[in-house]
Amino acid sequence: MNLLKELTSKKHEAVVMMLMALYVIFPIETPMALAKVIDTEMGKVVVYVAALSMFAHSLEFGVLSLLVAYTIVKRSSVMTGSNYMKESEKAEEIKMEILEKYNAFPKTLEEQVVENMAPLVIHDAAPNVDYKPVLSKLNDAAPINYDGVI
Repeated sequence: MNLLKELTSKKHEAVVMMLMALYVIFPIETPMALAKVIDTEMGKVVVYVAALSMFAHSLEFGVLSLLVAYTIVKRSSVMTGSNYMKESEKAEEIKMEILEKYNAFPKTLEEQVVENMAPLVIHDAAPNVDYKPVLSKLNDAAPINYDGVI
């Protein structure tokens, strides 16, 4: 019982708060094994619940522990790379917006003329035609109905 009172004394609380502040201020890397555990949904829940439970001790300790919890979750996601995966999802949308801006040019004269052209009208040949198609000189080419080796 005496040990419990000693651990919760103001002196130890000040040391723990100082260590928490140092963790937030300086870019201390989270070990990869710990980062992989914290970067899961369950790991984030455990970290935030532990931080919220510090409010039972004191308000200052709770606020600082929430700040540390946010920092450790953020650093863990950077360490494992899941932070960059979330950012890359937005990159495709940004890229498409830029490409649409580059492709938003007015119609060319050719496109306008083709759009305004009258549709093609194809008439069938008259029933009593007096001309016949003629096959011109082949110039040593194979005839149309040739089945041999070329």
